[in-house]
Amino acid sequence: MRSPLEEYKIPFSSLKYGMHDFHFEVGDAFFEAFEYSLIKKGNVKVDLAFERRVNSLVLDFNLFGSFVAECDRCLSEVSIPFECEHRIVVQFTSKESEDEDDDLVTLPEDAWQIDVSPYIYEFITLETPLRTTCDMIDGNSCDEEMETYIKGNIIEDSSEEISEETENIEDEIVDPRWEALKKLKTNN
Repeated sequence: MRSPLEEYKIPFSSLKYGMHDFHFEVGDAFFEAFEYSLIKKGNVKVDLAFERRVNSLVLDFNLFGSFVAECDRCLSEVSIPFECEHRIVVQFTSKESEDEDDDLVTLPEDAWQIDVSPYIYEFITLETPLRTTCDMIDGNSCDEEMETYIKGNIIEDSSEEISEETENIEDEIVDPRWEALKKLKTNN
C-alpha cells in the first residue's frame, strides 16, 4: 500500500535548473500519517515555488485553507482558517550536519529527492493558536450544555475548598496549645 506522504517527495535530480511549481491538496489522510498529530482533520492547499540552483534549492511555500481543532472550553470541533507563507533554503554539503536553522536545511551532495511533508506539517501546526475557543470564529459560542456542566463543577469544587479552609481556620483558633506557645514567644 502506498504511503499518503509519498506524493510530497520531490525528485529534484531530474528537474532542470530554474523555477518549478508544485501544488498539493492536504487532507485528513495527511494528518493521520503523522504519529501524535495535534491536528486530525483539515483541508489545506499548498502552492510550492521550487527553484533549483547549482548548489542549493529554494522552496517558497504558500499555504491556505483550514484545519479542525478542539475548543479548549467545551471540546467541540472548531474549524480554523489560515493563510501563511514560508521559505526554506536547502544547501548540499559533503559533511553531515546536525545544526539546522529554521530556514536552512542541509542535504548530502548525493541526495536526489526531498520530502516536503514534514515542512508542510510544521507550517500548519505553527498556525495553531495557543488557545482555541469556539468564539474565535464568526462569534460562535461554546456548547451551552458543556458550559453549564463546567460552571456547575467549578462552583461545587470551589465551595468544597472554601469549607475545607474554614475548617482549618477553626482548628487553628480552637487549639489552646498554640495560644500558650504564642504567649511564651511574646513574653521573651
